Amino acid sequence: MQIEALIFGQAGFLDQKFKDEYPKQLQAEYRFLQKKYGLQPIEVSLWKFMRMRPQNFPTLRLAQFAALIIDSNHLFSKVLALRDYRNSQQLFEALPVNPYWQNHYHFNKTAENVGLQLGKGSIDNILINTLSLFLFAFGKAMDQHNYITRCFYILENLPAENNAVVKQYIDAGVRIKDAYQTQALLQLKKTYCNEKKCLNCGIGIKILRQ
Repeated sequence: MQIEALIFGQAGFLDQKFKDEYPKQLQAEYRFLQKKYGLQPIEVSLWKFMRMRPQNFPTLRLAQFAALIIDSNHLFSKVLALRDYRNSQQLFEALPVNPYWQNHYHFNKTAENVGLQLGKGSIDNILINTLSLFLFAFGKAMDQHNYITRCFYILENLPAENNAVVKQYIDAGVRIKDAYQTQALLQLKKTYCNEKKCLNCGIGIKILRQ
């Protein structure tokens, strides 16, 4: 209850009137924590719901995040102990999300058939953009290359990302095998294409020479 109250409270979602018992309990718990620690929530207007699938609403994502923290005691150590790509996926599966969200996407608004668990695409996205980067950064900071190797292993075993930037490369004839390659292509675009540094890019120089 304290973890969920802290997350939703700091996110600004508990500063309203509630009709259900669960959010009332969260609100009471957060007010206690807020007074005890001098907490300041962010503006709830910062969260975006427009043009977004309900399954990706911030409220549900925060509920899943709370469940991850609750379910993953010593999460930092668990991530560092990972030896296999499949084990990394299991960290984000079967999360104990509060049953309240089975029929809610918002507080005070009921819904039907809400999927509480992260989908495969969402888990892959977390592995690519959070977990693998964390392993790489930790390995560099601590000068332990085994963590960097694990980062590469995870990316090489994840499917290629599907977004507008990657699609441009595919349309140009680039064959992409995995997330390791899509991350490299995204970095190329950010570092060279977006900055118009064609003459500093090996690919750009080869194209211009033709």
